[in-house]
Amino acid sequence: MDQDYSDSISEATQIARTALPIASRHKLPANPMNYAVLYEYASGRNTQLKKEADEAIARTHQLTQELVTTLYKHYFEPKNKDVLIKTQEDIIQ
Repeated sequence: MDQDYSDSISEATQIARTALPIASRHKLPANPMNYAVLYEYASGRNTQLKKEADEAIARTHQLTQELVTTLYKHYFEPKNKDVLIKTQEDIIQ
């Protein structure tokens, strides 16, 4: 997924004001990984991520760290880590 974070300061602030209370409510630390998932969730732009999180909340009334980690790996980590590692190695040389 290509994230487009061209939000204005006002928009980003509003999304943060939504995302941070979600972290608190679900007892998730607002670390960079969790914040990325919750920012995307709060913005509503990634409908599939939001759907998966909403379904988990409906089932268990909780977003778990395990689910947030899974969402991060699925939606934010590069799909082909070998290509990323090779690219990093090429840059270093």
